[in-house]
Amino acid sequence: HCRGLMKPIAIQVKTEQRWLVHQCERCGAKKRVKILSSDNFETQLAIMQGVH
Repeated sequence: HCRGLMKPIAIQVKTEQRWLVHQCERCGAKKRVKILSSDNFETQLAIMQGVH
């Protein structure tokens, strides 16, 4: 918990669920949060294509 900036690095997809994976730019820790149906799909596509 170094409080570094978290950068989105990937989208994980399993069955009907999607998670945003982000990585701390300071310590390298990775976390994921569930993507909601109300989240912006175009932004999700950009992350999956490495444009973030």
